[in-house]
Amino acid sequence: MVVRHPDTAGPDPLSMWVGAQGEVNQHHARFASANGYAAPLVVFANTNLLLEPGELAAPENQNAVAAAIKAHRLSPIDYDILMLINIDPAHSEGGRAGRLAGQRSVYVGNFSHWTRALSPQDWSAIARTAYQQLMAYHWGWQTDWTPTCGGTRLGHEPFITSPRLFGWEDVDGDGVPEIMDETPYGRSR
Repeated sequence: MVVRHPDTAGPDPLSMWVGAQGEVNQHHARFASANGYAAPLVVFANTNLLLEPGELAAPENQNAVAAAIKAHRLSPIDYDILMLINIDPAHSEGGRAGRLAGQRSVYVGNFSHWTRALSPQDWSAIARTAYQQLMAYHWGWQTDWTPTCGGTRLGHEPFITSPRLFGWEDVDGDGVPEIMDETPYGRSR
């Protein structure tokens, strides 16, 4: 869900957001290809919804989010993760992984204090924050392990940390990434 704030989201926020989401999937496809995998280990399939600011008076309120979704004839329980992008020029805030409307969620606020229409690069930064950082918390990454909000200093861009720590690399050399390996890290059954 993207909240349309005309000053920041611009005239066509969904097409900009869809493009940024596509970049994230391209990152995972490139990673898979570079590691010799037949397909990406992670693929995000998205259903996007544009909300007007008045539809979501309290974006941190689970009931308000659920009501906004239901007003569009959708159900929060039909989705694995609810993602809310709310670049409100009047509020500077970061992001969080948690629960909204009873579902696992990712929330991204106006972490860069934008007051102008977002560029494609800004949308990419928002997508990296949402999918490469905040989504990682649902995968077990700890919030205090993040070296920076806008990327990493460790050379693992575009990922928040080394793919090895998520089990995405073939550490034991058997041709299977550890997260999918029946004998991960060369361990016997």
